[in-house]
Amino acid sequence: MGLLLTLITTLAMFQPCLLFLQANASNSTGSVHLWSQQEALLPWKSTLRSSLSLLDSWRPRTSPCSRNWTGVVCDAVHHGHRGMPWAVVRIDLPKAGIDGSLGELNFSALPFLQYIDLSYNSLLGEIPRSIASLAELSHLDLTGNRLHGQIPWEVGNMESLSLLELSLNNLTGTIPASLGNLTRLVQLTILQTLLTGSIPEELGKLTGLKYLQLSSAFLSGRIPESLGNLTKLSLLRLYYNQLSGPIPSTQGHIPSEFDQMRSLQYLDLYRNRLTGWIPQELGSCMELLFLRINDNDLTGYLPTTLGSLWKLQIALDVSNNKLTGRIPTQLGNLVMLELLNLSHNKFNGTIPSSFSSMVSLSILDVSYNNLEVGVIMTICRSNKPQKETTTDTRDVFSVWNFDGKLAFDDIIRATENFSERSDSSNWSELAGTYGYIAPELSHTPVVTTKCDVYSFGVLLLEIVMGRYPSELQSHTSLQGQHHKLAMETFDKHPSSTTLVEREEVSLLVQVALACLQPSPKSRPEMQEVYQKLTHDHPYCSFATSCDLTIEKLKDGEV
Repeated sequence: MGLLLTLITTLAMFQPCLLFLQANASNSTGSVHLWSQQEALLPWKSTLRSSLSLLDSWRPRTSPCSRNWTGVVCDAVHHGHRGMPWAVVRIDLPKAGIDGSLGELNFSALPFLQYIDLSYNSLLGEIPRSIASLAELSHLDLTGNRLHGQIPWEVGNMESLSLLELSLNNLTGTIPASLGNLTRLVQLTILQTLLTGSIPEELGKLTGLKYLQLSSAFLSGRIPESLGNLTKLSLLRLYYNQLSGPIPSTQGHIPSEFDQMRSLQYLDLYRNRLTGWIPQELGSCMELLFLRINDNDLTGYLPTTLGSLWKLQIALDVSNNKLTGRIPTQLGNLVMLELLNLSHNKFNGTIPSSFSSMVSLSILDVSYNNLEVGVIMTICRSNKPQKETTTDTRDVFSVWNFDGKLAFDDIIRATENFSERSDSSNWSELAGTYGYIAPELSHTPVVTTKCDVYSFGVLLLEIVMGRYPSELQSHTSLQGQHHKLAMETFDKHPSSTTLVEREEVSLLVQVALACLQPSPKSRPEMQEVYQKLTHDHPYCSFATSCDLTIEKLKDGEV
């Protein structure tokens, strides 16, 4: 053991000499040597600030390949006819608390870089054009920084890229058409930016692409028909943009080219301005697990071919369109489907009896249509033999876990056949756990929907905090508790939470506190709560707490 320690110490003493020797050897062959790579990384470090001190291991007179440099990985590479023993091939520093500029890094001194992950830091400035000199780079992830400006056209020259992620930045301008040159690209993700313009037709050249996400921006124009060439695509998310016009096809509707996307599992086009008909060709995407095209201006009938998508499991959402006609009975074939939302359309007729076969369905919404709901109840009751009911242990809240008789009979019995007796009352008996009951019920027994909103707020805050918020039992103003409750939540795991996770917690706290307003009139409706929690870019019409942010919680402004 003593001999081993002596050997290690000796090697450490001679490390600068080894770097110098490698530099001379590399110079004779025109290679880039470790010394120059070290000289590129150390000056960049000097311009950065890291709240986690992860870069303290980057020290002069030590090799980047000594395995002591945090986030730096080296490997043996070949340059020309001679092998180069060591070169920096990977910079892996996600969530490292780095604050600084990417433009200060001399990329030309790091030509063998294959992997860069600087996601969820605080990098400022623009994406430098010089990054395109990294001809070997296959993985570039700059998600969750504060980068601004345009995506450099030169990025399209980085033909080794297989992954490009630029989400959650303040990027502006358009998506460069040069990205169509990245023929090795497997994943392209640019979410939640300020990008404008149209989706380039050239992206249809990326025939190896499996994941394409260009959501939550200000993209406009039509969905390019060329995307139909992406036959390996597994995930396509273009939601929450301003894409308009028909979803393209040869007739000017949703692209018939989609029938070539036989590997597609996730298709998300919600919250755009798409018009036209939903194409029958979507029924050919047999691998679909998730289909969301709600909140558009789509018209016409719901294609019967969607009933062929027997693997649909997570969701089928076509709500908030202008679809007409009857609901296809073929949808009853979707026995694995868990969520079906057909609401806010113009469907007529009845709910198909075939829906009783959808045994996995947990959420069904057919509200705000022109459906003959009473007819389906009659059909269900007449087609089922009458049985003597004893103790029933079924879940009465499950949509299709009843035969129609249970719910109808129970409603008739509970309302005494909808009696309008003069001695009846609209007051309700107070019931429930007192810690969750709205404060106004202490002086009036009149129950409103805003009482339920208050109870939901207590429950939501309890989930976020991991305990019952006993502070609510105090008669002091809730406003005075905002900062304390929120900071307790954020301080539980200060180093392990990402920016996105903290923003999600901030959203939940915001919704909970809005629901807990002392005045019932100041609380949101549950529909508003639902929209805020389910929409990626929620709009806020709450009377208060709309401008709650992490920064304000930290600064104690709330």
